[in-house]
Amino acid sequence: MTLPFAPLLAPSELAAIQEVAVAGMQTQVEVWRSSVVPEDPTGIGYDPSTDYGDDEVSDPVQINEPEDGTGTLVATTYGWFFSQLQTNVVDASGQLTTLDIHILRVPVGIDIRPADFIVRVDNGNRYSVVDTNNDDTWPEEQKVTLRRRE
Repeated sequence: MTLPFAPLLAPSELAAIQEVAVAGMQTQVEVWRSSVVPEDPTGIGYDPSTDYGDDEVSDPVQINEPEDGTGTLVATTYGWFFSQLQTNVVDASGQLTTLDIHILRVPVGIDIRPADFIVRVDNGNRYSVVDTNNDDTWPEEQKVTLRRRE
């Protein structure tokens, strides 16, 4: 299929922009993939603490986190953290609430998916991945939206 117009950026131009973005990535991070806990007591990795004795009362997706020793280290890379304070005004109660959204910028092509865990190597802080911009047409960097895990 031939496009009726020239692309916004040539591949070499996009690569040059990505190189500039990588220069700002100074914090080493680990990407961990969680694993599903088997519901079958005979399954490998079965965790009896998740068995409630009633099939109707169970989490649809029970996961092990990296500190459980069952997660998989997917990648170690450098990234750029920043926060965006989000403000929400609730009219009914007259309250002003704020939520700190964490954004991690990493090089394009790093395998990060929603429900993964990010661990900062420098201070050990852990984050849950909420979303990524893997679908961007012209990605200068991969942006990962995070939620801090306490």
